[in-house]
Amino acid sequence: MKNLVKTIIFLVLTFAMIFMFSTVAFANETPVTVFIDDVQIDFDVEPIIESGRTLVPMRRIFEALGAKVDWVDETKTAVAVKDDLKIEITIDSNQMFKNQEIVELDVPAKLIDGRTLVPARAVSEGLGCKVEWNGDLRRVDITTTDAETDREYTYKELSHADTEKLLSMKNEFRYTFEQMILPQNFYESSEVILTELKKKNPKVIQYVEALWDGFGIELVLQIQIDSETVYVFDEGEEITEELLLDSHTNILKQNGMDAENTFDVTYETTKDGNNVLLVTFRDANSKDALYSIQCKYIAIVLTDDGIRYITAETDAYAKEILGKECYMLCEVAESDRKSYGIIGTTKEDFLSALDELLAVK
Repeated sequence: MKNLVKTIIFLVLTFAMIFMFSTVAFANETPVTVFIDDVQIDFDVEPIIESGRTLVPMRRIFEALGAKVDWVDETKTAVAVKDDLKIEITIDSNQMFKNQEIVELDVPAKLIDGRTLVPARAVSEGLGCKVEWNGDLRRVDITTTDAETDREYTYKELSHADTEKLLSMKNEFRYTFEQMILPQNFYESSEVILTELKKKNPKVIQYVEALWDGFGIELVLQIQIDSETVYVFDEGEEITEELLLDSHTNILKQNGMDAENTFDVTYETTKDGNNVLLVTFRDANSKDALYSIQCKYIAIVLTDDGIRYITAETDAYAKEILGKECYMLCEVAESDRKSYGIIGTTKEDFLSALDELLAVK
């Protein structure tokens, strides 16, 4: 008998293992991926993007959607049939036929290196599916009719609806980490952490990454607990702490929300000799951020008086006034928050501003 995953034991296991996270190298070139009902589809030829539309290998996508495919070589036309639906799409034609109804295409099917590629959205919607595009992840999500209710999900994955919920919480998640979780953990950190920070121990970098991923795992778990989707354990499966952490970290990674895909952590020394643990986010966008705030840089500095947590944040108002990109130099103290003024956008600008700020007694 399969057991429901909705149990508080996940929380205990998450925090018990928070220092055991491993990271995966970040890829600069993100390939286009296609998921049908949250299951990734493998192609022998990689999907491409043309004029903002994703083209995928014809036969693989049709068959993955449950359609029978025929090829009419004389007219270079693919014919896909599923139940009472018939789709016809011809190479280099801007029209697709759905049961004799003409559907205009933004991008026609293409013959590339002897392979036929078709627009994923058009053919999927033609077969009655819902299609969504995530530009940040370069990911196509295709949901078939009644897939959410027909499928049974394990704790290792999220349903399409719960994936959307997770992504919708991304900005709030980031804001909470930047402004609350990370500073609070360092202000309340043990002498061991402070000693290792002073030594520039790489384990402190892993600690920051583990805090982010641990917070993310807790969010994924809460989504599963609150969901209408039932998540299950496989019968006879031995559930270990490592297995649970790996599965939920993988959910974060698939959605571009793990630490490795979000920021880098390094030790830096400023021109004035201040040693800094520097968190550099890969993006910072005031337009999409919660309260128009996102950190580009975070500096954690151990001074004679204790920890100082200083940030360089997006500032939409300053950008509008100055007419150029800029950041606001801020500090999250233990009991309040301070702003010091506008700085440039480079790491050197931030480190220079840190020297000036730390020189003030």
